[in-house]
Amino acid sequence: GGWKNGNTMLHYTALVYLLDKLFRKGYKIRTSCLLSNKKAFRFIRSVGFVNHYTSENYHYFWLPYKRFINTNIYKRIMSNK
Repeated sequence: GGWKNGNTMLHYTALVYLLDKLFRKGYKIRTSCLLSNKKAFRFIRSVGFVNHYTSENYHYFWLPYKRFINTNIYKRIMSNK
């Protein structure tokens, strides 16, 4: 995500390229967000992250590679590459 409103596709594009590069380098990808941050939750899920644990304050996610490359947003961005 990003701190500036206006161009959501720019945020998606930046994240998809970054995640793709990290996967190509062999990294496992995890992230988290506050329970109260509904926008971040939706954004993270839309890229393919899976919620594997929820604590008192946070959601914790991991990103399976196959799920990532099969998301609509990944296909849309990478088809324009």
